[in-house]
Amino acid sequence: MARYPLDEGSGTSVTDRTGAFADGSLAGGATWSTDGDTTAVMLDGRDGHVVLPAGLPSGLAELTVSARVRVDTLAPSVRVFDLGYSKDTYLFLTATTGAGKARAALKIAGMEAEDFVDATGPLPLGRWTHVALTLAGGTGVLYLDGTEAGRNPAMVAGPLLLGRTSRNYLGRSQNSTHPYLHGAVRDFRLHNRALTADQVRQLAQG
Repeated sequence: MARYPLDEGSGTSVTDRTGAFADGSLAGGATWSTDGDTTAVMLDGRDGHVVLPAGLPSGLAELTVSARVRVDTLAPSVRVFDLGYSKDTYLFLTATTGAGKARAALKIAGMEAEDFVDATGPLPLGRWTHVALTLAGGTGVLYLDGTEAGRNPAMVAGPLLLGRTSRNYLGRSQNSTHPYLHGAVRDFRLHNRALTADQVRQLAQG
């Protein structure tokens, strides 16, 4: 559905290589960085983030969201991505919770509690990690570097209920009380189906 490699290396615009969506943009203190042969967006942990266009997951009964992220500082509730309308309607991945676990969560305004998938620990520090979340048929699966890290087979909501999201960020939460990501991001992708475990593994391996 969408692929933002985040490899432009200059300027403030980031392009969806599928051509389906408008450009996103670097915001706050986000800058370009080269790590070996890899170009990525560097995030300063203060106000740097990437703004993606509205409507990314619109109309999807199932999906896969993936990205490559390097976390340089772990802080509870810091977001890798956050897609939604507000702090009450969202689909996010946080590098760590207060309990020390990476978590993907989905919530629609009016739900008493969020659906979530927890890993056994936080995202790794100081190295690139491929993260992927699949949602389909009431099951959410979180993958780290192509390996399943958490599963919830009893999710109440689904991505279709998100509707046409209007606030889509990398490295920033929709909740203004949460910290920004200190690290780097690249290769954000959205698929219109839940990839299989083998497909996620192949994606993680490049």
